[in-house]
Amino acid sequence: MPSKAKFSIKTKKEIYERDWGRCIFCPKPPTDIHHIFFWTESNYWPDRNAVNQWVTVCRDCHIEIHSCSKWEWKRQQAIEVLN
Repeated sequence: MPSKAKFSIKTKKEIYERDWGRCIFCPKPPTDIHHIFFWTESNYWPDRNAVNQWVTVCRDCHIEIHSCSKWEWKRQQAIEVLN
């Protein structure tokens, strides 16, 4: 079974800096880093923890991502932020 994502301090810093130190969905400060792919689409390749695979989210948005069907829309928004 795949293990939880493990980031270096440098990688976390790069993700937070790229996302301007805020949740990408709202202006709140981020509490989590979230993968842009659905669980079923997540591949466990060696660079799965690369900066371009993750976005910062606040606790409220993270809960919403996992508890409603809006995640598909939010995932697309996250991908657009990364592009």
